[in-house]
Amino acid sequence: MNTNSKAVIRQMLEVENWQHTINGGTSPLYYQLEENEHSFTVTVHAPSIKVDNLHIEAARNKLRIFNTLSFVNEKGKLMMIPINFVAFEIPDNANQELIEAFEEADGTYAIQIPKGHLRIPKKIEIPIRQRK
Repeated sequence: MNTNSKAVIRQMLEVENWQHTINGGTSPLYYQLEENEHSFTVTVHAPSIKVDNLHIEAARNKLRIFNTLSFVNEKGKLMMIPINFVAFEIPDNANQELIEAFEEADGTYAIQIPKGHLRIPKKIEIPIRQRK
């Protein structure tokens, strides 16, 4: 797939009906942020998005959550296009080094952000684990 083809796909994915059809019927991501004395909890509602396709990244003061449309190009290389992208600022009093993400039931994910003052300068991907 050449660069022009990627641009066309990205433009198509901006239209929700195309996005819904191309990605096998995934719904948009919704989230809510809650705060308690020791941490922030981001609850992400991602119906029909499999855990293997959901990505959570932290960098500087941003948390990015997105899923990917994966395909193999004509050269046999695995390509991933991010879709359903949500980004927001992490509160100033958050400890980014200790962020954890958990898969809950029915397409719901919980991201735990402990309070503290540690910012990470580079981008890190946060693995999604099963709750014990």
